[in-house]
Amino acid sequence: MSKTKPCGAEMSHRLPNPNQLRAFEAAARLESFKGAAEELNVTHAAISHQIKALEEDLGRPLFRRLTRRVELLPDAAVLSSQLTRSLEEIAAAALTLRKDSLSGSLRITAVPAFSYRFVLPRLPAFHQEHEGLEVQIDLQAQIVQLGQGGYDAALRYGAGKWPGLESRLIFRDELAPIAAPSLFRNVKLPLDPADIATLPYAISSPGPTAIGRNG
Repeated sequence: MSKTKPCGAEMSHRLPNPNQLRAFEAAARLESFKGAAEELNVTHAAISHQIKALEEDLGRPLFRRLTRRVELLPDAAVLSSQLTRSLEEIAAAALTLRKDSLSGSLRITAVPAFSYRFVLPRLPAFHQEHEGLEVQIDLQAQIVQLGQGGYDAALRYGAGKWPGLESRLIFRDELAPIAAPSLFRNVKLPLDPADIATLPYAISSPGPTAIGRNG
């Protein structure tokens, strides 16, 4: 008399690693390991490792590696499209639960430049997804006390080392010099760092942007 395995156990045994599937779906949709890494907030090497592991698990290649992008192989297209649909359905189901659970108000203090360019343009979509949650944003760069000031969170530039607070990295700044075109007339570009250091420059002080837990 043979033993019958539970259906759930068989399903778990057949299902590939979820992280590998997520990396594969993003890379296939974007046709880029780099794009997938940025979307999932991991390194390019992590995406490559996850997809290689998935290819080994499935016993076949999934991508054709080109110079600046990757190309999905025909045999992998079915898996890619099915994964995208499944993830969209999961996201929709999770959104329903979030709409039902999130309510009240959220007060945030945020630096103006970042808010104008990133936060405010996304508020309408956020309100549509979280209809029961009211968001109040106070645009300022001054020192604030989250507890006494009545703020729930703060968006600030910095290293994220504020005593008594938990911080999450949103973006890592990439610095690049900018200059008036008149400075470079009859000048061969690019300049090396030593030449750049001899040019006149201006500094914009961001002012105090620290945050604290209480007074």
